[in-house]
Amino acid sequence: MKSIYNTKPPLYYDDRVKIKTQIEKIGTKSMIVHQFIYRENDKTLCNQARFVLVCVENGFQSTPIPSNLINAFQKGPVTPVQPPEK
Repeated sequence: MKSIYNTKPPLYYDDRVKIKTQIEKIGTKSMIVHQFIYRENDKTLCNQARFVLVCVENGFQSTPIPSNLINAFQKGPVTPVQPPEK
């Protein structure tokens, strides 16, 4: 897994958050997932992360993503990631 994240304004222990997760791209053996973390009370974007997830089997060799998972993800709202408003 590879991740890139950007920290914006801080979150505090008792802050409630809303996490928006989008699948940016589904490949044959990997997918790119983008998450946006907002402070719930004022809708401030506090963090975002982008992950490259690779499907692996025993021995950590990459393997194709099972078709039932690809179908399940494609049924959901897979939309291009829009940069958050500043």
